[in-house]
Amino acid sequence: MMIDEILAHILAQLRRQGRISYDDIRAQYHLDEEALAALKHRIMEVGQAMIDEKGVALVNPEALAADIDRPQLTVLCCDVVGSTALSSALDPEDLRAVVRDYQRVSVEVIEHFGGHVAQYLGDGLMVYFGYPVSHTDDAQRAVAAGLQLLAAMAALNERLELQSRVRLAVRIGIHSGSVVVGELGDGQAQLAVGETPNVAAGLVALAKPDTVVVSEATAELIADAFDCDPLGIYHLEGVTEPVLMSRVRPVHGRPFGLTEFTGLTDTSATGGRAGRSDVDHAERRQLTVMFCDLADAGTLAIQLTPETLLEVVQAYQEASAGTVAHFGGHIAQYLDHGLLVYFGYPYAHEDDAQRAVRTALGMIEGMTALNAHLASRYQVRVAVRIGIHTGLVVAGEMGGGSRTEQLAVGEALNLAARIQGLAEPNTVVISAATHRLLGDELGVEELGLHTLRGITEPISVNRVLGVRETNRPGAVVAGRTGLVGREAELNMLQDRWAQSVAGQGQAVLLNGDAGIGKSRLVTALREVVGHEGALQVTFRCSPYHRNSALHPVITHLERVLQFRREETPEARWAKLERVLGTYRFPESDTLPLLADLLSIALPPHVPSVQLTSAQQRLRTQELLLAWLMEDVERQPILMVCEDLHWADPSTLEMLDLLLDYIASKQMLTVMTCRPEFQAPWEIRPNLTPLSLNRLEEDEVAAIVERVTLGKTLPASLLNQITSRTDGIPLFVEEMTKTILESGMLREVDGRYELTGRLSELSIPATLQDSLMARLDRLGSAKHLAQLGAVIGRESPYELLSAVWDGDEMSLQTWLDQLVEVEMMLERGPRPQAVYTFKHALIQDTAYQSLLRSTRQRYHQQIAEVLENEFGNIVDAQPELLARHYSEAGQVQQAAEYWLRAGQQAIQRSANQEAIEHLKAGLNALHLLPETPKRIEDELTFRLSMGSPLIATRGYAAPEVRDNYARARYLSRGLQGIPRRLEVAMGLWMFYAVRAELSTAQELAEQLLSLSQSQPDPALFLEAEQALGITYSMRGMLAPARAHFERGIAIYDPNRHREHAFSYGQDSKVVCLCHVAIVLWLLGEPDAALERCQEAMRLASDLSHPFSRSWALYYTAMVHQLRREAPKTQAYAEALIELCQEQGFAYRQVQGNILREWARAEQG
Repeated sequence: MMIDEILAHILAQLRRQGRISYDDIRAQYHLDEEALAALKHRIMEVGQAMIDEKGVALVNPEALAADIDRPQLTVLCCDVVGSTALSSALDPEDLRAVVRDYQRVSVEVIEHFGGHVAQYLGDGLMVYFGYPVSHTDDAQRAVAAGLQLLAAMAALNERLELQSRVRLAVRIGIHSGSVVVGELGDGQAQLAVGETPNVAAGLVALAKPDTVVVSEATAELIADAFDCDPLGIYHLEGVTEPVLMSRVRPVHGRPFGLTEFTGLTDTSATGGRAGRSDVDHAERRQLTVMFCDLADAGTLAIQLTPETLLEVVQAYQEASAGTVAHFGGHIAQYLDHGLLVYFGYPYAHEDDAQRAVRTALGMIEGMTALNAHLASRYQVRVAVRIGIHTGLVVAGEMGGGSRTEQLAVGEALNLAARIQGLAEPNTVVISAATHRLLGDELGVEELGLHTLRGITEPISVNRVLGVRETNRPGAVVAGRTGLVGREAELNMLQDRWAQSVAGQGQAVLLNGDAGIGKSRLVTALREVVGHEGALQVTFRCSPYHRNSALHPVITHLERVLQFRREETPEARWAKLERVLGTYRFPESDTLPLLADLLSIALPPHVPSVQLTSAQQRLRTQELLLAWLMEDVERQPILMVCEDLHWADPSTLEMLDLLLDYIASKQMLTVMTCRPEFQAPWEIRPNLTPLSLNRLEEDEVAAIVERVTLGKTLPASLLNQITSRTDGIPLFVEEMTKTILESGMLREVDGRYELTGRLSELSIPATLQDSLMARLDRLGSAKHLAQLGAVIGRESPYELLSAVWDGDEMSLQTWLDQLVEVEMMLERGPRPQAVYTFKHALIQDTAYQSLLRSTRQRYHQQIAEVLENEFGNIVDAQPELLARHYSEAGQVQQAAEYWLRAGQQAIQRSANQEAIEHLKAGLNALHLLPETPKRIEDELTFRLSMGSPLIATRGYAAPEVRDNYARARYLSRGLQGIPRRLEVAMGLWMFYAVRAELSTAQELAEQLLSLSQSQPDPALFLEAEQALGITYSMRGMLAPARAHFERGIAIYDPNRHREHAFSYGQDSKVVCLCHVAIVLWLLGEPDAALERCQEAMRLASDLSHPFSRSWALYYTAMVHQLRREAPKTQAYAEALIELCQEQGFAYRQVQGNILREWARAEQG
């Protein structure tokens, strides 16, 4: 039978029964694939003629163009058991590594058996066998692949347990049947629609871990190759009839048995991360995730034919995609009846959470028009459920083999999906994390705490009610601490207001970075003007309406006219007519033109205005300005136009005209913008530019105090806030709020104290999107910014050039771009130039956006370049190299440089820095196995840390005791007497100052014994000092004096000067000071004073601050004993000043006591 004959039969059949499938056509006319394709082509050619008497299409040409077909498929669904809990337990980067390993192994197995990965579903897979390439044994291939995958997972788990301490259990469901395959999202996805994928998905949800289950249809097709054990009959969602589910048992020796594929499993399971390319462009970033799904999709699947269901889904997704695009979202995946949308990847916006919620509301609003279309064409209506959550993810390439996608991984994805399940039809539910980023821009209703499957802790969710149009759309979340440090700027604005009220209209262009305080300053001006009864007009520009002509003006008029969303055009016309009736300026064309601007349909009796588009635009602007000018005749006006960097061209054009109109009017126009805005108008005498600068340190402290409600923060924490926020008010406020919510503080007597060691402050979630958006706008230069962030806040050009992996021209071009957009500041000419991040939080964001593995690679590269090519930097700043080696995971090298840095700091008497460097080195050492070398190295660190701990904490501090006790433990079995002597010396100082004199004397005698066994007389010096002090404290003055004098006699400046850095203070200075007190007690006050003066001279020559503190303290004390109050006070004050400079808290207390005695003595 010829094609046209078959076509005639089909036409007659369609008119009888209304519809026929391609499966039926293929079977009825015994067509092969080639003949069927020819028939389809012919139907397309005559498609317009294939209509019934009522004009209804019998064959849908659009559907045919989309290649709707019903091939026979075997669909395999694979799912990881407990994946939600796993995503909660693992960092997103670790989770991504695990999922990528699983996906790569899975795809290798699937493609080996001829399967096609249609879609990655989080940690799951949907696989087609039979499309796009079919085989006669697709069902057998699918089952063989499933069983092989279980074997591959067993091998993979051995490696995962070693690397990540996790095991993956998978379950697999398989079903065979006819489907409709069509394109979703302009070809982004080719998905099957119908009961077949629904059955496979339903089966996998019922399967037990590490099993393959199949439907009855698949079991029949694989009977010759595999045995199945029936498990029962189940009713599945979206499936008409109940399904018999069976478990597959592999049978060796038959076709597709497992033994012949063990080599494949070994290869895929041992490749691991070591075999991957070194370049991984994935990033860590904050992401707002939106899951959108058709409500009652299962019911729709049963009610509609697959062809109709696909067309409905396509129409819904197409309508939704337009809304997503409008708000800058990214559709990551077109799902079978839903969408997965990212806001914040691949490009971030400063308001991604707001964009996501506005998109969701827009999609729901669009359901009305969509349902009108669906009802007329398919007699069906649909509704959507939307869930939104914001959290940390890692985004980049996922999958393997021939199927890779750019996807995000992290708990945020699972939470968004679970939250979507809480939404009622045509509602939006958001997490508390997303809600915190919205400010007051959107109204919500609290839904309380909900326990979600796989999530340990209940989470708080909210239903979105709608947009509050009174707020600034898209703006960075504004603070609420009020105005700080802007008195001069406010005075200037008030001055311009006074001139305006006097009839000399003024304009101010207020310029500054996001968060610098433009809106706060304008709010303060509004409050002043508000008391004077002026009219306030506000135009708010929006990032969502940059190409919507006069959008700020239209929204202002809608507020003035009090339009409501549900009002009819007639009601809006009446309001416009009534308001304009109170003005003189309207002419015959005013109402029609303004109605057109406000999208109000004209009543039948009102003729439209016949103007060209250019004439209409100009005339409309004239009318709007006339309206304003009549308002200003009635009362002075403060007009504020916010965020001009988002203004549409028509609004800017109207503002240009306005600036000429107001010159002699009682009107002040304040326009705010960011630095990137370039004003399109000419300079005018009445236009004043005003730039806001960063706040000073005291002003930052004032904002912090307002956020903490007057409770003081620890100085170290306040310093970190000041240095990290760069004087930007919003940054200060959000950083302080994040700290208060972090749990790192406790309130004590009206102030805050740290609960533990101060760690690096995290970037507030409220600022993440804004900072990441700035980086994303850099394009290719972002890579250089990230590399610079790894180097540090400052990056010398020569170092950047040495570690840069590109050509010199691109380096210079991108550096110029970073400087031009003020991401970095340039100091000096190249190649001596140094580049500094303008904001510390931008550097932090660039750094934290990198994967840990990428950071490690950069750090190691930088460390090696520094070590090999920048010896001067290494010598001057060994801590720089230590940090890079630490972050690179090169622990041994890091420890060596931390020790050098600590010892160098001790030489400079930078005691606190020395402690931090040495502690960092100890932390690095503890990552190494406990070998004799590691024990020796730790002992070196402990002994080096003794002197700075004593200087800053005091001799009897618990930290000093713990440090030397650990050193004593480490020194067991060591043969080196000097090391053991250092340990004993440190412990002796601790017990002596605590007045535990018996223990102190035992340790001092041990010191003497150890020193006597050594040929070096230098060791006697420390023993003599220790015994002298111990005897003097026990009242044994004569032997004490003898030991001190022997110590003074032994001292050789050339040989013993370094003792000050080993033991914390110079030994001769100590002996001189103590013998002075002994001499006074023995009745020799003049000799005592001479010894103190000798100690002062020696301490000054040594340039060792802590030794000088000894000399100052004991000289002041001898003067006190001599009742010489003025001299006591002078030396005490010198001691206090020194201690404040150097952080000698213990000695400062002693100085305070002596000073107050002297003051009291002098009246």
